[in-house]
Amino acid sequence: MGASLKIASSALSAAELNKKTGRAAATASSEKNEKTRRFTKQHTPPKASTDPSFRLEDTTISVQLRAGQRVQDLANALLDFMGNNSRTMKIEKVRPEKYTLTFNVYLNSEMTKMKIRIYSLEGDCKYAVEMQKRCGDVITFSSTFQHVQLFLQEKFKVVSEVGDDTHPPPVLDFSPEFPSFGTDDVFKRIDPPSPCEGFGDILMEENLFVQPSPYEALQPVIDMANRTSQPSFQAEAAQAFVEVTEPGGELDLDAAAVLCTAEVFRALLALQSTSFFSLEVSFPTDRLLRNLAKTPEASKLFVEYFPEYLNE
Repeated sequence: MGASLKIASSALSAAELNKKTGRAAATASSEKNEKTRRFTKQHTPPKASTDPSFRLEDTTISVQLRAGQRVQDLANALLDFMGNNSRTMKIEKVRPEKYTLTFNVYLNSEMTKMKIRIYSLEGDCKYAVEMQKRCGDVITFSSTFQHVQLFLQEKFKVVSEVGDDTHPPPVLDFSPEFPSFGTDDVFKRIDPPSPCEGFGDILMEENLFVQPSPYEALQPVIDMANRTSQPSFQAEAAQAFVEVTEPGGELDLDAAAVLCTAEVFRALLALQSTSFFSLEVSFPTDRLLRNLAKTPEASKLFVEYFPEYLNE
């Protein structure tokens, strides 16, 4: 009797295991299918709403298909672009029925999640490719958008506005240029002008021809950090500050010392006030504060502005 129960129990356990294994395999197969699906002629993109309150993102690319091109070619070209860049891009979900695809970009040891949605616009063969950042780094998103835009310009007719046959403007750059604190030309002394004949006596002194100091060059970034009503600007400013402290991707205490001023730390307070409800601001801000906490020049400023970081 006992032997029979053991056999029955073993059989039940094996059946349960097979059932769980089957479910896991089905789930894995379903996830794989979601990532490898393609767009076909059976799938139709949704029409962009004509409601005045509806607005596409600024990171939207207008495309007018040429003769012989189909909307599924446009969508599948984007999938192929991501597949060809698989070292930095990973497709997470493809929904041909909704004409959307979600993917992650891995750059600078960070993951940025993005989503592309294709809308049909009024008129034949006119579409909008809207790109959204779901979470992650603003600068990575901007760089990826530029690469996608360049790719589409090579394969399709990208226009300023759908229906406008003029060539589109240069690729948009949504990430500002921030000053470097290395040996770049921005901080090299400008040679004074050569003396003109007859005016040697009134030539201005050579020491007047110098570029702004690093503190003056930081002012635009500080201004962005203080824009508490615009978290996207603050996220870019926080990332720029992080890059100042990590030239080449590693913490440099000498470079970080440039940020050890009261004005910068007041800007960090503004960043922290926004970081409570904005992940894209909080991540680089916390990383920045941890970097600065290791800088000897910042100790007095931390006592005044961020004493909680001194106890970590």
